[in-house]
Amino acid sequence: MLAGQIFHAWTAFLRGEKPAAEGLPQWPEYTSGNRPTMILDHVSRVEQAPREQELRLWDWVLQERFLNLPEIFAEALDGFTASISSAISGLFNSHLP
Repeated sequence: MLAGQIFHAWTAFLRGEKPAAEGLPQWPEYTSGNRPTMILDHVSRVEQAPREQELRLWDWVLQERFLNLPEIFAEALDGFTASISSAISGLFNSHLP
């Protein structure tokens, strides 16, 4: 049963052992240069770097969009501050004799 295999694999991993269970294939160590990923399913298997293109896309999205957020927010805040300052100046100037 898949649930039992997952339970035993995680329990072994938490004990500092290799994440293994009866019925699961051997799971090689994951490193930056070797990315074997266990696909847990009716017939479990190890795949080398599955969904690599999706991961590269998300890496790009995170780098380009989220890591640049402070700059984007700073620019937006500058624009907002300028707009508010202009509006307040206009408000005061229109009520001055």
